[in-house]
Amino acid sequence: MITYLNFPPGTILLEEQNGVLTRCLFSAEAPGGVCADVSHDGVLARAATQLAEYFTGVRTQFELPLAPAATAFQDAVRRALRGIPYGTTATYSELAGMMGCPGAVRVVGRALGANPFHVIVPCHRIVPATGYPGGYAAGSEIKGYLLRLEKAR
Repeated sequence: MITYLNFPPGTILLEEQNGVLTRCLFSAEAPGGVCADVSHDGVLARAATQLAEYFTGVRTQFELPLAPAATAFQDAVRRALRGIPYGTTATYSELAGMMGCPGAVRVVGRALGANPFHVIVPCHRIVPATGYPGGYAAGSEIKGYLLRLEKAR
């Protein structure tokens, strides 16, 4: 099931299969077809609630069942990302070091680009060593918004 939710920085596509979240992405897509009803209990309803709490500053961590990562390395990147505290950033190099793979900066970057869980698995908290926001699959404006949101809380 898929639904689209509107939040201050943009529209988020949520997808669920078999009780786990398979995608949570900022989306430029216009909602097409039938969207899931998120007013009932279920993973989409919990994701919608937790995202709303995040965007209002109430939630700093997410507690949702996520689909398994495509590779063991991507799973390791996800675990490391979830260890970066709300309101802080780390560099690509620091993230690779946290994973015990200090030379894997580019591979880490590719894994971040493949993250299907924007906001929930906080790849927006990774910045280049220059300190500038850097790239983000949803665009630099949304990344800047998320970083400012977290710093303001």
